[in-house]
Amino acid sequence: MSYQTSDKTRQRKDAKRTAMMQAAVRVFADKGYYAATVRDIVQDAGVAIGTFYFYFPDKETLFVYLYEETADFLLQALQQALNGRERLAHQIPAALQAYLNVALYEPAVIHLLLVGGVGAIPSLTAKRGEFREKLVRLWQRPLDEALANGQIPPKTRAARPRPSLAHTTKSSCTFSATTTPKAKPRPPCATSPSSSSAPLAFP
Repeated sequence: MSYQTSDKTRQRKDAKRTAMMQAAVRVFADKGYYAATVRDIVQDAGVAIGTFYFYFPDKETLFVYLYEETADFLLQALQQALNGRERLAHQIPAALQAYLNVALYEPAVIHLLLVGGVGAIPSLTAKRGEFREKLVRLWQRPLDEALANGQIPPKTRAARPRPSLAHTTKSSCTFSATTTPKAKPRPPCATSPSSSSAPLAFP
C-alpha cells in the first residue's frame, strides 16, 4: 500500500511554500537580486533552509518563477478591469486604476517586474520580452475593437510631420544669428545629450 499524504500535510506544505514565495518577493524588492540570499528569504518566511531547496534548486530558479507569477498576476488584473467594461472610455481608466491598485497595495510586485533582476539573470531576458508582448496585445485588443465599432473615428488625413528636436534647435540657432546681429557672440548651439537617449522602457 503506497503512502498517501494527508490533506493537512499538503495544506501545511502549501502554506510554507506560499510564505516562502511571498517572503522572496519582499526580500528581492528590499535588497535586490544580487544582495538577497537564500538565508534572507527563509528567515523572512520563518521556514528551514531545507524547505527552500525542497522546492527550488537555487535563487535564480525561484526568481524566474516569481517573475512569471507576478507578470501573470498583473496581466490578469488588467484583463479583468478591461473585461468589465464595454466602451474604451471606461476601459482605459479602469485598467489604469487596476495597475495603480497593484502598485499601491503590492509595490514589491511592481518593483520585481520593472527592475528586479535586470542584467543579473540572462534567462530572464526572454521572459521580459514575452511579458512586454502580452502587455501590448492586452492594450491593443480594446483599441482595435473600439476602431471596429466606431468608438474611435478612422484617421482620414495624415498629420504633418513634426520637426525633430535637433532640427528645431538648429533652426532657433539660425534665427537667433540672423535676427540679432548686434548681440554679443554666443557659443555654438549643441543638442543636449539627453535628447538622444532612449525613452524609458517598461519590462
